[in-house]
Amino acid sequence: MKLLSRPEVITGYRSPRTGGLIDVTKKILFDRLPKVLLMQLKRFHFSQGEIAKDVSAVEIETELSVPSSLCNNTKNTSNKKYHLHAVIFHIGLGVQHGHYTVAIRSGSGEAGPVFTYIDDDKICLIENIDSVRKLLTTHNPINALNGSFSALRLARDNNNLPVTQQPRTPYICIYSNLWI
Repeated sequence: MKLLSRPEVITGYRSPRTGGLIDVTKKILFDRLPKVLLMQLKRFHFSQGEIAKDVSAVEIETELSVPSSLCNNTKNTSNKKYHLHAVIFHIGLGVQHGHYTVAIRSGSGEAGPVFTYIDDDKICLIENIDSVRKLLTTHNPINALNGSFSALRLARDNNNLPVTQQPRTPYICIYSNLWI
């Protein structure tokens, strides 16, 4: 969340007053907090003139608090706590192709949140605390028939890896301050 509001310098902005090119600073703040917060994660970078997928690990939090520093004054900022409802994952090594799956929070168990993982026509329940932790903190592939995780094996020739062995990276996180 803090990266969202980090000031970004934009060079070469045309001034509406003078028409000349200037540098400006852009910063994103919330006027009002939404009930549902969709966060698209930037999971790519530019490398040698091309877009490359970022496969570094990202930890997805089940609860998210919006700091006051991200709120532009007072309008509707009382409920700043959000709960994770779903994560859309991209499976693949590049940005040009891949496969999408989703984990939807389907409730809470004794040990914490329970997720239903959907991969096309395969569905499994991820409910024990270790499996939920792996789901939200690793890129390990999931067998959607039984909910088991396998080690991520990146080969020298990654283009020949079957999709079931490619990294599963979070792409979109859906949070809500409403509880289902």
